[in-house]
Amino acid sequence: MQVKNHKLKVRLAMRTAFLALCAVLFALPVKAQQLPDPFNMTRGTYTVQNQKVYKFYDSGGPDLYTPEEDPNNDYNWVTWYQPNEDITVTLNPGTAGYGVQVDFSFDKAYLNINNDYLSFYDGSTASEANLIGTFSCNDFFVSSPGITGFKVQSHGVMTIVFTSDGRFNAEGWNAQISLVQNYTPQPPVVL
Repeated sequence: MQVKNHKLKVRLAMRTAFLALCAVLFALPVKAQQLPDPFNMTRGTYTVQNQKVYKFYDSGGPDLYTPEEDPNNDYNWVTWYQPNEDITVTLNPGTAGYGVQVDFSFDKAYLNINNDYLSFYDGSTASEANLIGTFSCNDFFVSSPGITGFKVQSHGVMTIVFTSDGRFNAEGWNAQISLVQNYTPQPPVVL
């Protein structure tokens, strides 16, 4: 009888130890990986290093052809983002006291009008309280006359969410990610 009680106690101790280990592992923060350069929008948590400028593209990557090389836009569709995307990226500054900046003033930003959205959050969660802004093609199109782009900045960590509907996709964006020091976020600035 004592052997059965001993086996039961050992099993119970092992189960308790296993549950305690699971609790510890799930409580540990997810370690951010280094942001690759160039960076195609991919789900995950990344660290942005100071004094580095990263090329930032939609999930399709940079366009393969310039308008001069492909005036009829016959081939650029292969680098467009896909329908039904729902991608969340969290960017952590690699240096304390810095915020993340995404700059769309370099080439282009084009989303399917009123159907696909790029949202920016000041913090590690995509909550309404942290929302900096949500943009679609009507909000920014770098090639529009008089608009050369815009910048979005955070106090520290920035979360970006991209969603596309199931009907159409578009060219996406070419932008840059970097860190800015001592920035006080304001509404995104159209340049």
